[in-house]
Amino acid sequence: MIRGRKLVAAACALSLLAGCAETAAPAPARTSNRHVSPPAVPAPTLPDGSFDRDRAQALLAAARADKDGADQQKRRDDAQAAVNAWPGDADAWQELADACRATGDQTAADRADYFHGKVAFANTLPMRAAVLGFQTIAQEIPANAKDAEARRMAATRLWSFFDAQDKLRPLRPTPEDPSFAEDYPYGTMLLSGGIIAGILTAAKSLANK
Repeated sequence: MIRGRKLVAAACALSLLAGCAETAAPAPARTSNRHVSPPAVPAPTLPDGSFDRDRAQALLAAARADKDGADQQKRRDDAQAAVNAWPGDADAWQELADACRATGDQTAADRADYFHGKVAFANTLPMRAAVLGFQTIAQEIPANAKDAEARRMAATRLWSFFDAQDKLRPLRPTPEDPSFAEDYPYGTMLLSGGIIAGILTAAKSLANK
């Protein structure tokens, strides 16, 4: 009878230990040397009609038509309006960069080149990744940059644009607080250790009866 109790106790302990081993594995510790993006927050919303692809294409065509004309400022204005109407068009950003160079504004040309590259890359990504990317850019532009406000405005508009184009936006999960295991990876080890110790103590107690 006593031997039977010992076998039952041992079987129970092994079963519970196996369950703990499967569910209580510690989460990887966070590293302090890795860049952490800002947490996702709702994108700014612009009035209805702010983004119009047909209008943007007409404005881009007008800017290209002005390429060899004397009024390069009009070309630049049309290109800027095209970018505003459909920020996700990398060709419009390229036209804006060229138009800014033609008017002698190298700072604006560099800014347009920067966003041309970002938009071209964003268009290869899942929409949600593009949204988070431009959120990060908008929120992390150094305040001492010579054109910080203009870059922030452009990045914010792109953030809003890609968010508005995301058809899966209603399905996004609500951000959750970090789990205990994420914030305290060694805490789960201690907890699981305490559970295992309690199981072994209970098993030993049963075995000795």
